Amino acid sequence: MNVQWSFKNCSGLKKSQIRSYWDQKQVRIERLLRETPGPRNIRISIYFYEDRVNQYEARAVLEVPGRSLAVQASEMMVNAVLDDLTDSLARSIRKYKNLVRHTYRQQRKERNSSDLDMALGILSADQKSNRKDSFFKLLRPLLAFLEEQAKRELKVLELEGSVRPGYITPEELVDEVVILAWENFSTRVPEKSLEHWLISLLHDLLQTIEWESSQFVSLDEGFDLQEIDRSAEPDWMEDVLGYHDKMTLAELVPNDEVTEAWGELSNEGQQLHIYTVLQGLPAFRRQAYLLHSVEEYTAEEIAHIQNRSVTDIESDIGFGRDTMHDHLVESGMIN
Repeated sequence: MNVQWSFKNCSGLKKSQIRSYWDQKQVRIERLLRETPGPRNIRISIYFYEDRVNQYEARAVLEVPGRSLAVQASEMMVNAVLDDLTDSLARSIRKYKNLVRHTYRQQRKERNSSDLDMALGILSADQKSNRKDSFFKLLRPLLAFLEEQAKRELKVLELEGSVRPGYITPEELVDEVVILAWENFSTRVPEKSLEHWLISLLHDLLQTIEWESSQFVSLDEGFDLQEIDRSAEPDWMEDVLGYHDKMTLAELVPNDEVTEAWGELSNEGQQLHIYTVLQGLPAFRRQAYLLHSVEEYTAEEIAHIQNRSVTDIESDIGFGRDTMHDHLVESGMIN
């Protein structure tokens, strides 16, 4: 991180002490920014006013992609003002990252829905004309969002021992969803959007795996899957913003403050804490909780997907959030 300093009424010794103490605080800021791309420039101004009660005033301006985050603090002691400045900056960074994540997921969700809606007519024509390969080639690249859901659910099932590791991959699971979509397209309930219907098929397949891991819907041998491109186009927002689609506490337990212990964990360590809680939730509750917290579906949308009442969905979301909160408080990860 490139730090630009500005001092007013500070001696040479005091400047040196301030820089040295900031080096310790900067570790925390860099940890919060480790997934944010681009140069990391911060301007810090320190003012000393001998005639004030709070003699030290500090300001920081951090440049992040698309924004400038500005914070300030004032205290009697110089270390205290840097502590406050760091806390304020950390809150501002978390708020910025949450906003980026929310914007990204909302735009991705809207794009997925729009793409599937536009494809619906062509998929119907393919199904009526028995064009299976065309159906698959059109639908499969649109389901990257479903692959992310499948990845999370399979990891939970593997951790709890319901499915052998490597028994089936997220990609293969989504392939199975496409096969079922083809086989059942003509009986699809028109009132349920294609997007919601596909998520329902995924949940049904996951239930089949959990109950009978040795038996599974077989791929249609009429498809030569090796010749079909199943991958979606790279997401430009992920490249530009440095966004990686992993679960965060900000979405799973909003409004809770993380501790230093959480920030010191690796990404893998953080995800392990999260999955420890998720594997203890019943499937329907876990899926409702994640669809709302991570995928940003409304309770009404989830009720439509799961064919349950909005009241039950809201209860499941609250239960998941409370369970996650209690575990993380006991583990010392949040306050």
